[in-house]
Amino acid sequence: MKFDVRDPKEGDIIRVLIRDKYYHYGIYVGDDRVIEFGSKRDVLSASKDEVMVKEVSVSEFLDGGHLEVSIYSFIDNIKRNKPKKIVELARGRLGEKGYDLKDNNCEHFCNEVTFNKHYSSMSDEYFKK
Repeated sequence: MKFDVRDPKEGDIIRVLIRDKYYHYGIYVGDDRVIEFGSKRDVLSASKDEVMVKEVSVSEFLDGGHLEVSIYSFIDNIKRNKPKKIVELARGRLGEKGYDLKDNNCEHFCNEVTFNKHYSSMSDEYFKK
């Protein structure tokens, strides 16, 4: 999946650069709100028992960074859930814990609610070393 700088639409996967080439992902749910699994700061400093799925403003999600929005290919659009379903699935997981950088991170969360697939390209790339 590719990303670009543009305004997000309901159900889009969005991301913000954490450092170097690592990103924090969330689901844009409309009205300047995002559902994320942890935050940029949580992921870097909190214990995994404190990290949870929560709804925040776009500015809280970005924490001074720059918003990038998913660009779905033709195949992505066929495979992904409808935007309202993505938002419904994300909201249904509010309060969920169990964050794990390798096996259950923010990108896994976004791909699960969007594509029904537990997958993180970032995690796969980082931990294959």
